[in-house]
Amino acid sequence: QQENLLAQIEGIDWSLLDVLKTHKTVNARGTFAPLSAMELSQIDANRAHLEEVGLQAIREGKVAAVLLAGGQGTRLGFDKPKGMYNIGVTRELYIFECLINNVMEIVKKAGAWIPFYIMTSDKNYDDTTAFLKEKNYLAIMLNIFTSSSKRWHQA
Repeated sequence: QQENLLAQIEGIDWSLLDVLKTHKTVNARGTFAPLSAMELSQIDANRAHLEEVGLQAIREGKVAAVLLAGGQGTRLGFDKPKGMYNIGVTRELYIFECLINNVMEIVKKAGAWIPFYIMTSDKNYDDTTAFLKEKNYLAIMLNIFTSSSKRWHQA
């Protein structure tokens, strides 16, 4: 533990303290302004173009998918991660399955892979990883990590 602490101390950039003394910022901040938005009618009118722009961004490797999956299914009366909850009516259909299938549809449409990351909590990492392994979803190159970054499964 002591070695770890000493290594962290050695890695500190002490020059940042000089910035505090002069009250200057290292990097000037930009301006904040509301994002522009499109009306649904505008999206519908430009759907083909917008879809092609998105697919091209995927093909160029400018897109990744991140699933924030740290929550438990407590409010659903389920003591496991929400993604493991079966929402199927006539067959088993899990929330994770729906979300992964949505991304895989886009992968097929784009003809290019989308890096896929799933962030879990420390509490549900083991359950999530075991479930995805059992359902053979780890075969599609999912990267799973905890919000604290203490654990990582890289495809």
